[in-house]
Amino acid sequence: MEETNNFFKSLNLIHIAMLVGLVVFFGFAYLLIETGDFPSDIAPETQYMLSTSGILIAIAAIPLAFYIFSLRAKRARQTANPAEKLEIYKSAVILKLALIELAGFTNSILFLVSGDQQSMYLGIMTLLVMLVARPSENQFNEDFKSSEF
Repeated sequence: MEETNNFFKSLNLIHIAMLVGLVVFFGFAYLLIETGDFPSDIAPETQYMLSTSGILIAIAAIPLAFYIFSLRAKRARQTANPAEKLEIYKSAVILKLALIELAGFTNSILFLVSGDQQSMYLGIMTLLVMLVARPSENQFNEDFKSSEF
């Protein structure tokens, strides 16, 4: 039981670190844009291309994160070893968070480069998705339909 609690504490620490990194980067990008310290004089065609690519990356990365997670959960359900289930869960959660973070960092960078409000809103949406994707023991039990470790 103690080992399981430490496992979820370390996984939550990884989640918090990834979330804080995204929030800090996004905060600096916002601060630089709002104070005018990072001028963005981009041609309208380039602005449109950057905005579209940010949308496409978010549309692709976030559902892909949950899809890959569900594929790994399916594999874990077939595993009888509880320690192996935890390792599969850990790798699946880290991969899911990394793909969500990809969408967030990409849109934060696009916001910094272009000053486009749409990229800012997509970055905020990504932060909210990352908050919802928080790993927990209850979520593990629900995802893997297992009450024993």
